[in-house]
Amino acid sequence: MAKVPGLETRWPYGEASFPHEDIFFPLYNSATYHARSALDLFARGRAEEQLIAAINVGCAVELLAKGYIVSIEPALLTDRADRDSILHLSGKSHRASTSPSHTKTRGAKEVLLLAKHFYPSLRFNPQGADEQVLQVRNASVHMGIVDQRELKSAVMVMVRIVEDLIAAIEKADRVKFWAEDRIPLVDQFLDESLSDLRRTVAAKVAAAKRQIALLTRDLPADAARIVLASLSGREARTLIDRELPHQCPVCSQMGWLVCSVERSDVETDYDESGMFYIVHQTAYPHVFECPVCNLTLEDRELDEFEFPREITLEPDTEPYKAFRESDEDLYRHP
Repeated sequence: MAKVPGLETRWPYGEASFPHEDIFFPLYNSATYHARSALDLFARGRAEEQLIAAINVGCAVELLAKGYIVSIEPALLTDRADRDSILHLSGKSHRASTSPSHTKTRGAKEVLLLAKHFYPSLRFNPQGADEQVLQVRNASVHMGIVDQRELKSAVMVMVRIVEDLIAAIEKADRVKFWAEDRIPLVDQFLDESLSDLRRTVAAKVAAAKRQIALLTRDLPADAARIVLASLSGREARTLIDRELPHQCPVCSQMGWLVCSVERSDVETDYDESGMFYIVHQTAYPHVFECPVCNLTLEDRELDEFEFPREITLEPDTEPYKAFRESDEDLYRHP
């Protein structure tokens, strides 16, 4: 088979490429991207983002484990002694009949077990819940489904495995791997005393802060304020009974408390014009949405901030208005 010019001795990486002896770097760089993306996306409300996060979680641990293995011996990654894969991984691609992108490697679980063999401190237990870090990826890739609770557990496993592999890899740098602004969040995931709720809220706040940084990057302070103000107060995505404006606890812009409304029985009251009917109304917040930093908090997550538990609304002094208008409409259009 004819060789593809420029690929026979290098690992392709988008528009760039790496020499065979530097295969560690595309593995490590890709693991970095997936691990960061998983942290950024898993706590968001959209199913599409959680599906991507599930893929990220599994890819992050597999690629970083492979990076660790190739730092010991690249040929150890070869699947079932495949001839061309051995040639590619041993730096002899000029003798292979396929391109490097056809290299066949061990499966993710097998690679993690091999990494644990060389680094016994690696906290990966395939007989326990740790395998969920791979299962959520498979469910997303092969079935297009994601379980939110399983994904949260998988992210915790991912963080723990990544931290151990970073410690095992001499070339790795923890701060550079995660990026400095994610380190506090990573530390919270490693803190076993924290609840799942606190970790999820911390992830959402971290993602919201990065969104603000992205929106205002390279802008002078006055221009940044104008950009944020222009996005403030846009329509809420979630609709229940009532949306009430409320300041965002992260970016201080105007967001929405999405509430259910409880109405009392119809009562009678009097004023100078005589008797009237009245219904008292109370709003109960269930969701907070910020259209600027994309912070979305749900139910118990609201308790982590100073949101009101209930809000007294203006009473409805025309509780039968809808019925009257309906009757009038029928009369006009028999």
